[in-house]
Amino acid sequence: MGILKCNKCKKGFKKGANYCIYCGNKLNINKIIFFEFVEILLYILSFLMLIVSLYAGFYYKSVIAQLLLFISFLFTCPIVYKIIIKYIDIINKTYIRTLAVVFPFIIGIYIISAKGNPQSNLTDNTKVTILEEKEKEQEKKQDEIKESAIKKIDKEYSENDINISIDDKMVKQFMNLGFNIEEATEMQHTFYQMGINSINDIHSGNTNPDINKLVAFVAIANNNDKQKFYFSIENRKMFYAGFTNEDLYDSTKGGVLKNINDIHIPETKVSTTDYSTLQVLAQDEVKKYLNYPNTASFPLYDGWGIGRSDDNYKVIGKVNSKNGFGVESKINFSVWFIKNNNDFTVDAVVIDGIRVK
Repeated sequence: MGILKCNKCKKGFKKGANYCIYCGNKLNINKIIFFEFVEILLYILSFLMLIVSLYAGFYYKSVIAQLLLFISFLFTCPIVYKIIIKYIDIINKTYIRTLAVVFPFIIGIYIISAKGNPQSNLTDNTKVTILEEKEKEQEKKQDEIKESAIKKIDKEYSENDINISIDDKMVKQFMNLGFNIEEATEMQHTFYQMGINSINDIHSGNTNPDINKLVAFVAIANNNDKQKFYFSIENRKMFYAGFTNEDLYDSTKGGVLKNINDIHIPETKVSTTDYSTLQVLAQDEVKKYLNYPNTASFPLYDGWGIGRSDDNYKVIGKVNSKNGFGVESKINFSVWFIKNNNDFTVDAVVIDGIRVK
């Protein structure tokens, strides 16, 4: 606690003394210790008030609040208060000191709380400007990351003299799947090498696909519905991509294997004329292998199916006819044709699962 002083003359006294040897004041040790403890607390409190006062001026830009809080500091700090009453003894009253500390402090704090966060006092235009600046900074940062990724990947492909451009849309699509901008940019370059310049309708069998695990995606390449391909990701890396029965990419075989545009897509559309012609030809061909061809009854519309792969056609259908026992039954058939110019040649015939030609 330090040296104890008489609470009247403020001079030190020896331990165990009952009266001050300087002024004769009766000493109350407990009371003296209490007031010294209070004085220490006042020093701490006054220091905090000074900090709050400076904070009000610099952060909230409120001169009035700063002045009021500074007044509270002056009357709280013991050493400053002693200097004040030395010249203005009339205010050396406990109630005056209490009022000079409490009221300015309360009003100063109220002014600060009424102002709120200084950021909230900004005008709408200022807020918009700040948001725009933040967006520009973020875009600039993204552009820098993208440029760094592009330079890194361009360096890897420079030996092969590959002309690569960045498709922002594709990069964003990969980022929506969870890749960062560097990973998405590298994915775009890989897809470019596979002849895929754009992708649409990416979806996975998983409701919430996690690229940190094993997940497969299906997508359409180059806005061509016929170029529906699939690719697989594991631990944020593509390890396989395929189209029809061809491998486009395989990480275990060195990466990119084929260009999707080099893979032949068979024609599958069957014209109305060919459809009708094939129905007639199939009926004539099937009758050759029935026990009772004169009893054959083919449906007009139902039960027919015709598929195509370039010049190869397959016709499937059903016919009601008597079987070998003379009992009428429903017979399934399939007939394969090969088209040469405008002529169709029968390649194979299957009746009820048995190939007859």
